[in-house]
Amino acid sequence: MLISFSLSLQAQKHEIGGFLGATNLISDIGRTDYINPFPKEMSDGYSIPIAVGLLYRLNYNPQHTLRFSLGYYNEAYNDKVAIEDYRYQRGYQFRNSIIEAAAVFEYNFFPINSEQEKAYSPYIFGGIGGFLSNTPVVNVYHQFQRDALGMPIKGGIPFDSSIEYETKKNIGFSLPIGLGFKYKFGWNWVVSAEVGFRPTFNDNLDLSSPKDGNYHFFVENDLLKFYAENDVISRNNEILENTKIGNPSTNDWYVFSGLTLTYAFGRPPCFCD
Repeated sequence: MLISFSLSLQAQKHEIGGFLGATNLISDIGRTDYINPFPKEMSDGYSIPIAVGLLYRLNYNPQHTLRFSLGYYNEAYNDKVAIEDYRYQRGYQFRNSIIEAAAVFEYNFFPINSEQEKAYSPYIFGGIGGFLSNTPVVNVYHQFQRDALGMPIKGGIPFDSSIEYETKKNIGFSLPIGLGFKYKFGWNWVVSAEVGFRPTFNDNLDLSSPKDGNYHFFVENDLLKFYAENDVISRNNEILENTKIGNPSTNDWYVFSGLTLTYAFGRPPCFCD
């Protein structure tokens, strides 16, 4: 990339357009396919894994391009469609959405950015991205059990613990990599089909592994007068263990499969010595 930047940047040519396709996660919930752009079956119907966004390309020689994009990815998965028995029996599901801004370097194997009516080329790309997604928050409430009249039973039987889940926004980073095929037509139009993988440094895109800092524990008034503090701590540790189902040694990936369409404008690049 540094060598490419040293080339002449006179008379740059630009492309602007959008992309449309589907997305899937490689995670700890649902099917384990690397590429699965099809609708996802959920307990309340189907979820369409749409991926849509805008992009801008800066072509600075016939084979090298910088691309900037802003995209939205709708993610959903259900253990009930997994082929692994342990996932199917577990029965977890999730929904999440990802908003991504990315900058990648594209290498076209054949010249395609020159002034020509038609051209085609396979290409590869790699870069860096930042994204905004939901991450899980777990609220735990320790309270007395109640009798038939709703009065607290203070001691003699174990206390109750209830769990409520919510989400908050989280910023993460990804490393977009992938490949595709471009076709240029009508002098100014470029359509391409591509598959792009986004390895992340995040294990919570499937909401399966809440961070310890996202657990909030609440204890009812006077509960510690009737139960030992170690009993509450033991219950907290049990909840921490049982509510984390993800594999801590692997992070989640999200995948895009689809089409891009751009319009080229501006003067054609000058590639003279």
